[in-house]
Amino acid sequence: MKSALTITESVYKIILIWGFMLISWIGFASEYPQPLQPPQCINDYTNQLDKAKLAITENRLIAFYDSTGTEVAVVIENSTQGREIAEYAIGLFNEWGIGDKKREDGVLLYIALEDRKLFIVTGRGVEDKLPDIYAKRIVEEDIKPYFKEGNYEDGIQSGVAKICGYVKGEIKRPQTPTGSPMSKIPIIIFIILFFTLILPSIYKNYRDWE
Repeated sequence: MKSALTITESVYKIILIWGFMLISWIGFASEYPQPLQPPQCINDYTNQLDKAKLAITENRLIAFYDSTGTEVAVVIENSTQGREIAEYAIGLFNEWGIGDKKREDGVLLYIALEDRKLFIVTGRGVEDKLPDIYAKRIVEEDIKPYFKEGNYEDGIQSGVAKICGYVKGEIKRPQTPTGSPMSKIPIIIFIILFFTLILPSIYKNYRDWE
């Protein structure tokens, strides 16, 4: 009788251990959504946006990938469930393995509609073409104005167009001025402003479109 009780307790402990492991695994697996099937460039998990308009941007991204080999993905969710958007977007970018593994040239435009936040993640291989300061400019000038009016589809289309333009080299980055020492003064002023005003606000300006 005592032996049977011992066996029962052992089985119960094993079930508990496996149960906790299963719960932990489910929690980890559901941290990020799975890519929609069949695979696509735009993954909309909200079902709130105009599918016909998104299809236009989808086709543009497919053509961009075919011509450059660079993957640009758009993910739209309702919320990050309280997680800081930069951390969440970077985690999703890495989890999905966006971009070529060797070239590290992927780009992710992540949008949390109900949180009213967005973030652009760039792989190391495209940082020279699309550095943070230009990604911030895209958010501020090409996406937010549309989002503030509730026009999410055109905002996404506008942002994607600029992302592709920078990555492909169709949009030229401003040239650094050369010449006399006096011509370097604007550069010095820009550096001071960058570290005192722009840099601290980069993440903030990515986050919301209020």
